[in-house]
Amino acid sequence: MPEKTISNPLPRFAREEQSGDIAIIGLSCRLPGGIAAPEELWAALAAGRDLGCVVPAMELATAAGVRQLAPRILGRVRRGA
Repeated sequence: MPEKTISNPLPRFAREEQSGDIAIIGLSCRLPGGIAAPEELWAALAAGRDLGCVVPAMELATAAGVRQLAPRILGRVRRGA
C-alpha cells in the first residue's frame, strides 16, 4: 500500500524553522489616570501608583474590543485598571 502524503496548508514561511526571536513593532496605551504612553505606565508602576478606578457598567458594555457581556456580569465589575 503506498504511503499517504498530506499536503501542508501552512504557507512556506510558517513551515520553516523559526529562531524563536520576536520583535515588538508597536505598542499603545489608553489607561486610567490619563496614561497614554508606555513610558507613562512604567513611571506610574515604578512610583507605586494605584491605577484602579471605578468603571461605569455602560462604559464597560460599550468598550471597543469587549464582547457583549451578560447583565449579571456587568453588575459584578466595579473597578478596573
